[in-house]
Amino acid sequence: MVVNSNADEQQYSVATMAIHINTLRTLISCLLPMAAKNADDPSLWIAQFEALALRSADYAAFEASGAVDPELMKAAVISSLEEILGAAKRAVVHVQG
Repeated sequence: MVVNSNADEQQYSVATMAIHINTLRTLISCLLPMAAKNADDPSLWIAQFEALALRSADYAAFEASGAVDPELMKAAVISSLEEILGAAKRAVVHVQG
C-alpha cells in the first residue's frame, strides 16, 4: 500500500489554516462590539465600520489565488466581511447594556 503523504500533508495544512481563519473571524466578531461600546452610539459605530470595510473591499485590488480569480476573490472577501460584520452587529446589543 502506498500512502501519499504529500496529499495528506496538504489536507492537514488546509484544515489547520481553516481552523486559524475561523478562530480569527470569531475573535474579530467579538472585538468589534467591544470596541463599539466605547462610542457614544455603538450601533452607529458598527454601521460606519461596516460601510468603510465594505467600501474598502470593493475598491481593493485582489490577486488571483489558485483557481480563484481576482473578481471571485473580491466577492468572497466581501461575503466574509458581511458575515463577520453581521455577527458583530448582532453582538453589539449585548455590550450596550
